[in-house]
Amino acid sequence: SGVVLGGGGGGALSATLPAVRMRTHDGAALSLSSDSEPLAKGVRLFLSYTAPDGSRSNEAPLLPAGDRGGDGGGGGGSVDPAFGVLRAGEARVFAGVRLADIAAHDAVVLRAEKAGSGSGGGFLPASLKMGGEVFVFDRSCSVPGICRGELLKAVLYNLSVEVSDAAGNGTDGDLTVVLEGERGTTDEERMWLTGDEDLQAGSTSVAELSLPDVGRLKALTLKLTEASDKVHSQLHVTAVKALHVPSGMETTFPADVWLRADADASPTRLAAAGRPVDTYVEYVVVVHTARGNKFEGELELKVEGDDGASTHGMRVGAGGALGGLFRAGAVDTAYVRGPDVGAPTKLYANINTPRSAPPGGGEHTPTFAVSRVEVTNTRGGASAVFVPDNEARELSAWDWWTEMAASDG
Repeated sequence: SGVVLGGGGGGALSATLPAVRMRTHDGAALSLSSDSEPLAKGVRLFLSYTAPDGSRSNEAPLLPAGDRGGDGGGGGGSVDPAFGVLRAGEARVFAGVRLADIAAHDAVVLRAEKAGSGSGGGFLPASLKMGGEVFVFDRSCSVPGICRGELLKAVLYNLSVEVSDAAGNGTDGDLTVVLEGERGTTDEERMWLTGDEDLQAGSTSVAELSLPDVGRLKALTLKLTEASDKVHSQLHVTAVKALHVPSGMETTFPADVWLRADADASPTRLAAAGRPVDTYVEYVVVVHTARGNKFEGELELKVEGDDGASTHGMRVGAGGALGGLFRAGAVDTAYVRGPDVGAPTKLYANINTPRSAPPGGGEHTPTFAVSRVEVTNTRGGASAVFVPDNEARELSAWDWWTEMAASDG
């Protein structure tokens, strides 16, 4: 469906525009850098999304929370005397930010203008948190003028919560977490540690969360929530470890604190203990593509060790125009990084076909015929050979992670 312009008379101009999904954000939090000049009274702020292809959403005024705009919402949010000046290091929440939800936006544009004539100086935004996303700024914004905030891409974090074996310790509640990094701060996120063995005395519970990549971690904040009764409304935590899955860098946060789920309990902030540690090792992967076959998509692998520990999905590479690998009869060597699982005992593979059509039209082949895959853990040198474990001896894009069988060679 779309929007039709024009009248009903003969010869009237008529055009159909694609329907646009509008989204209203009632919690857009703008914070200033600690090095910023104050954002003066009388400055009006406007916000829009922008995408890599140059497309841009509508421009929405930023209105202070609780103020829907005395000018009908069209004149922009004004930092007026009743609202106060926004100073360095402070944050302010804006309400009713209504923007077109353009696909694949990767930044926001913040425009500032001064009510009346003359210049209002400038200010340095630190970040904008809106709709679960974080945008960071690295340049000052003149008044009048514009500045651009880059979207922090979402990445996976594995958060390990170590619980002491103190008598009576353990909870049937859950935890929320906020990560503070050099590039920004995430929203509060529930960890969903609700399994029977999670958050019990002497345990280590692991949550996998997709959060904005806020850079090198400086601190995190924990809060115990949703405990069902007072008997299990506290938890003694000895440490939390945060693994940045793409890089393998792990940050430790010593704790030795009791968390309580009382209504008046404050969240607990834990500082990072020094620099992050690289926990990954390098794996050498040799892929033998079957003769008479080629694959133009992407190959991912998971390696499992003899104790059941597994790596995350590690991207090996892509064939065809995407990466030039996996030609008929080719032997391709790739170097990938992941957690050290010891000697490889199991291998899981996943393939993805390209989204674009191949040259000349048609469709990409949704299967990958592999003769064998050799995997070597460079820490210790243990290696193993794997082959597709099905009659066709191939991987299919229609399957999810497919186990490959270990081979004697």
